[in-house]
Amino acid sequence: MLRFPARLAENFRAPAMNGPGSGCSRPRGTTSTRKTDGDAATTETTAASQTASVVPAVVATPHIAASTDEAQKKVAVQIVDQVVRALRGDPVTTPVNAGAMRMASQPEVAPYINLAERLGCLGAQLVEGSVERITVDELLDDVISDYEANGKAVERVRLSARTLKRFFGGMRASQITTEDIMAYIARRQSTPTPPANATINRELAALRRMLHLAAKATPPRRYKVPHGPMLREDNVRQGFVEYEEYLAIKAAAPDYLKGIITMAFYTGCRRGEILSLKWSQVDLHRRLIRLNPGETKNREGRVVYMAEELYEALAELKAQRDWSWPDCESVFTRSGEPIKSFKKAWRSACKRVGLEDLLFHDLRRSAVRNLIRSGVPERVAMAISGHKTRSIFDRYNITSESDLEQAARSLDAFHASVGTNLGTIEGFERALEEVQGGK
Repeated sequence: MLRFPARLAENFRAPAMNGPGSGCSRPRGTTSTRKTDGDAATTETTAASQTASVVPAVVATPHIAASTDEAQKKVAVQIVDQVVRALRGDPVTTPVNAGAMRMASQPEVAPYINLAERLGCLGAQLVEGSVERITVDELLDDVISDYEANGKAVERVRLSARTLKRFFGGMRASQITTEDIMAYIARRQSTPTPPANATINRELAALRRMLHLAAKATPPRRYKVPHGPMLREDNVRQGFVEYEEYLAIKAAAPDYLKGIITMAFYTGCRRGEILSLKWSQVDLHRRLIRLNPGETKNREGRVVYMAEELYEALAELKAQRDWSWPDCESVFTRSGEPIKSFKKAWRSACKRVGLEDLLFHDLRRSAVRNLIRSGVPERVAMAISGHKTRSIFDRYNITSESDLEQAARSLDAFHASVGTNLGTIEGFERALEEVQGGK
């Protein structure tokens, strides 16, 4: 057991109750009388009508041991000095309702102060208190605020929070267990039109983020984080947009959406990266786009060079912007107003050309595949699309049915060109060169 050394006890003196600097308060509106000591007043009154005394978060004290202007200034300077020390993490010498400490003893006493703080945190976990009253609704609002503060895509987490509140709404956060999380999963999967496992996992991720934020808060708003399983995701998208389909969708889309579709198809940029693009990030002279650090999903910046069709689209948008709304900073707008969502317009365009099942994100997947098809090294393709890990990149660089069909045709052409010379090295090499040259 760690004991406080007796030799250090003399460095403290007990605070005088209702004395100078004690911080102990009499009821508001009372009067105290004590002997005059230097510049201190004999009678002091804490009026209930005073502004500070009616504020709930303020503890009003009868005096601060000084009544003259000079003495009050000295006390104010001392108080500010103690606040600065506390903010720096240094021990304070005159804490409220605690013994005054000699400066020379601070290095020896500091470890025991830290220990006391840790013991206080431990003790708070063993007793019922305000943590027991915090609801899931409050903590989910904290998650949304966390996403907004860190510049993350908040639309998805808002949707997850609304769904979670329908199940956990009104429930105290301290009562959530693994069994409750399993019950939530079962409820979601038992609906008439159950969502995909990926959707449920996004909701579980928001719930997990909520619990971890609560546990890390000071003071903690939840002390233990229950285990919550994640579902297996086998529904990996394999949708691609061929060039002819891309042209058809763009032709069917409204004018304000055409440039967005072009940029997604050629660069593989994410929807959020495209919609947040500013003209200050576009260099038409050098034909490049700069995505700033902190504004992409992986928080890393990157440079994307424009293909000819993308350059022409952005040049047209720039001319239109300079003529109609020169003060607008956003690249993609609708009558000069930044575009926030285009789901309905995208669905309508896809429906007109008979491609109802396509997602806008399929353009990103197609861009990755097209980069690889055109011979761009995978490392460079990852730098263009912004994929940070190889595992996620591989999910996008998926072989399509047309790739497999093309492989079969190449094999037929190979056999036809080899003919009876298949058994010779010279014939094999010559046939291989012809096939490769035909590509």
